[in-house]
Amino acid sequence: MALTPEEKRRFLKALEEDEEFRMAVAGTIGLGGILEELKRLREDFEKWIKMEKKRWEAANKRFARIETTLGAIAGSVQPVRLGGAERGDKRAGGGRA
Repeated sequence: MALTPEEKRRFLKALEEDEEFRMAVAGTIGLGGILEELKRLREDFEKWIKMEKKRWEAANKRFARIETTLGAIAGSVQPVRLGGAERGDKRAGGGRA
């Protein structure tokens, strides 16, 4: 059975505009299960994204605390001179003649 150009146009328009009709057609040609699985995957992915966002927020808070702590430690440490052992210091024998 061949469709007329007008029937094809109406069919395509119905597919675009009517979700119930679109799902019925998809089910008829075997896409219903695939579409449902894709919908579940999308929902699961959206949940995963929200979970990851929370994890990164928590991690960024920990990173900030670590940076603050390291900054405080670095600010309280006094440089140590090794009594002539620096590179290029002739007194320690490390320099070139």
